Amino acid sequence: MKFCDKCGKEVMDETVVCPECGATIGKKLGKTKETKCMPAFILGLIGAIFGLFGGICVTACYSFGGNDGAPMFFMIGGSLIGLIGSCLCFKKAKFGSILEIVAAVMIAYCAFTVTGADITSLVGMLLLGVGGAIGLVMSLSSK
Repeated sequence: MKFCDKCGKEVMDETVVCPECGATIGKKLGKTKETKCMPAFILGLIGAIFGLFGGICVTACYSFGGNDGAPMFFMIGGSLIGLIGSCLCFKKAKFGSILEIVAAVMIAYCAFTVTGADITSLVGMLLLGVGGAIGLVMSLSSK
């Protein structure tokens, strides 16, 4: 499937003229669903990497005061969920985007209630949240 550049309607691959607006659709002109999901993938991937590094740092620092496993679960687990979500954006855009948002919430919960925030975790949280929101909007608008 591809999308009309003029109105954004999803059309069949063999369509030459958009049935919605009448614009000519070339093979290279229509945007595929994969292209629309690219911002969510890139932001989610970078956010997951930042969150993972922040999670490792926070877990290492927090372990000096007695580690109960919360930073490992929320920071590192959330980052891994965000990484999986960003990779799923190409096949299941809505589900992948929701996973990115869940990952951002997990990191935010840990950063603001359990351990305290560090800059890499905050950047990771923001990128995952924005990437998930963009992916969700794109996946809902493409139908």
